[in-house]
Amino acid sequence: FIAHTSCRKTGEIMKIKFSTSLLALAMAIGTSGCDRETSKAMSSDMDDAASMSNHAEHCGMLAGNAKDICEKEADGRKWVDAAEFAAKQEPSAQHTYDLRIAKADAEISVAKERCDDLSGNPEDVCRQEAERAFETAKADATLQLKLSDADAVARRATNEANQEAAETSEEAREDAAEVKHDAALSVAKEKCDRFANDERSDCIETAESTESDYAKN
Repeated sequence: FIAHTSCRKTGEIMKIKFSTSLLALAMAIGTSGCDRETSKAMSSDMDDAASMSNHAEHCGMLAGNAKDICEKEADGRKWVDAAEFAAKQEPSAQHTYDLRIAKADAEISVAKERCDDLSGNPEDVCRQEAERAFETAKADATLQLKLSDADAVARRATNEANQEAAETSEEAREDAAEVKHDAALSVAKEKCDRFANDERSDCIETAESTESDYAKN
């Protein structure tokens, strides 16, 4: 359930500081005399809770890794729903970032659980692919947050602020590119583990060369 506070006046819902912790949003509903908008929010919360309950019941009917995957999906949905609620209640670049990260966390959690159906090198590669997807999503989210911050700085409309914004944007792009490159290289190297000796060394060398060329472009 999403937490609501008692309304001080008709239509008012206390804004919740999401950056402190998503967990703070997953609490029981507490309301008093509020208007139609609050009632709609409560109804939506109860619908979500019912859906989660049905999902949990569905997971209980499964077994093995299928059950684990189902439960990870339920957990991920809970955090994403909380992040979406905060972003709607108090739109901001930070809350947009938090929502992106919540989605990335949910996706990598499920992806890694699916990797448990594999073994050996295929499982290792699966996990590296999941990590790569997460790092890519995180890098993109961080980039957008920094670009938003840079835009805010630029809006101060001074030459110094504009220069600072340009430098921040360029640094953010370089950081994002580096994270993506490192994640991709980790996957490529992991795939080389199926080879041995010189063949493995050649595979790693090719991977490093290929990713370096990609990063330059």
